[in-house]
Amino acid sequence: ITGTNPAPTWYRDLDMDGYGDALVSVVNCGPLVGYVGTNNDCNDNNAFIHPLSLEACNNIDDDCDGLID
Repeated sequence: ITGTNPAPTWYRDLDMDGYGDALVSVVNCGPLVGYVGTNNDCNDNNAFIHPLSLEACNNIDDDCDGLID
């Protein structure tokens, strides 16, 4: 057999919001408990802050777009 499929990278999702931390990852054939396939959580300590959150007037980047309200 020539060539193999590389194992995917999984990202730790400490706050369990479905979005992982790009700085903490593992390569594994399947998902591990507490890890997800996305790496775009800008605050993995708060489940209410992630790319699909609605921006609130609270001086925090709630939706991970890099802009603070």
